[in-house]
Amino acid sequence: MKKFAYIGKGGIMHIVKEYDTAKKYKEIGKVVETGIKAEGGYPLNAEGEGVIVYSPEVMKITADGENIKPIAELAELYKKCM
Repeated sequence: MKKFAYIGKGGIMHIVKEYDTAKKYKEIGKVVETGIKAEGGYPLNAEGEGVIVYSPEVMKITADGENIKPIAELAELYKKCM
């Protein structure tokens, strides 16, 4: 199922089902179509956990958690949204 990625408030990347939603909440860059799995507006890692993508180099599982190793697929999508 196609979804739409965008960079919203605080420079955080989100992925949603509806193009109009992405367009409405996009703060910078552009809306990009993607097939990456997502839930609750956040992309999912291989374990099914939501990932907060702050930039191509900075990703976390929880806002107050430690940085995780960047996931290449999410880093590339973030760059496409810029």
